[in-house]
Amino acid sequence: MCGLAERAHTTPWPCGAREMWVSIRPTSLTGRRITAADR
Repeated sequence: MCGLAERAHTTPWPCGAREMWVSIRPTSLTGRRITAADR
C-alpha cells in the first residue's frame, strides 16, 4: 500500500483495510463560516 494510509490521520469506522482512495476537487464552496470563540 502506498503511504496514504500512514498520512490519513483517520481510520475507517468499519473494520478492515481499505484499498480505494477518492480525491474530490470542489468547484465552489458555500455555507457558514466557523471561527474561534472570543475569550
